[in-house]
Amino acid sequence: MSTKLLISCWILTASAAGSWFLPSALPRPVLIPQTSIAQPRTQLQAKLENNDGKLRLNLTNNAAQEFRGVVRISLGSDTEQREIGELALQLAPQDITLLTLANASPSGQQYTLTIYDQKGALVIYKVSTMQRVSDTTPSRTVQLIPSKTLRPARANTANTALGTSNRNPVETPTEVSVTDEAARLASSVQVQAHLLAGTETPESFAVAFELSSQRPFYNATLAISVGKHKDSKPTSVNRTTHVEFKLPGHLETDRIAYVLNQKDGRILAKGEIQISQLMAEDTITVADIRTDRASYELGQLARVTVVLDGKSRNGYRLEVQAKDGQGLSFFSDQRQVSAEDATKVHEFTITLATNASTPLTFEFRIFDLATGLLFDSGERTIPLTEK
Repeated sequence: MSTKLLISCWILTASAAGSWFLPSALPRPVLIPQTSIAQPRTQLQAKLENNDGKLRLNLTNNAAQEFRGVVRISLGSDTEQREIGELALQLAPQDITLLTLANASPSGQQYTLTIYDQKGALVIYKVSTMQRVSDTTPSRTVQLIPSKTLRPARANTANTALGTSNRNPVETPTEVSVTDEAARLASSVQVQAHLLAGTETPESFAVAFELSSQRPFYNATLAISVGKHKDSKPTSVNRTTHVEFKLPGHLETDRIAYVLNQKDGRILAKGEIQISQLMAEDTITVADIRTDRASYELGQLARVTVVLDGKSRNGYRLEVQAKDGQGLSFFSDQRQVSAEDATKVHEFTITLATNASTPLTFEFRIFDLATGLLFDSGERTIPLTEK
């Protein structure tokens, strides 16, 4: 039997008709992207960092127009967060702005950024893990102010973050309304998307949504659309839930749009996921499998070394099995490695059963340690001496 290792490389190829498809030789990654809801017209990117013990807001405005609005910041864990304040923004076009928050300090592992434009429209809703950095790039020092209930704050000359220091701040319209529903949802429902291999065939793939909410809701519907492909499933959330959708083998686009609606039609969450972005996140895959001999005889000891590649913010679990030609397992083992552990090489000593039918195969599966979702899987033939 030839080696059947699944390689950690994704390829999305556009056909002559312009459609995207998932090749049959794809690996089985599960990747957690940062979740954000953003309007394409703003082309705004935002993240919160722990820069040597100081909170720093990293903003990029890729649009050709100036952006004005309000950012609200919450800190805490993945299950409970506290809003620490807000800041009025005025960002120059095509500019990167670094803002150090003078009156706040890092707290917890997770953060939520909710950004509204000057008309009160929700532009970005982002939930992510706070990264630790050590960067001496100059930044502006700003002060957060207490959040205004259900509306963005007024632009304040002393508190507006300017993309360039020589710009004159312009006041935004006062009392810009945000609906009660938008404000409630921005702090209620969190969405994380995962891309994983399907269970039917190597060509099948799925997208999984991890939904969490501090407020339970019932009789909702989660719907997705990928080009002409559409699907929906009923769902309810009491803190967290998991919903999976099978993806077609051929896709017209690399973007997955989703919307979570309550029974009365109210939108609980809405956004768009880019498949290529999911592929760029962390994953653990098998780079090589080695044996200590070129071939073995039944009854001998075989030392099999598994070499891994990549990284996982949650750690990983490696499961292995050895099976005979009838599919009967005569060896199994697993290793759990935390995110702080850099171990990437694992050796297994296997006694090849004397009564085993041939061929013999060594199988592996790698899972995210926190979510239990599949990163990679495959098998390799254990070489036997020909008689």
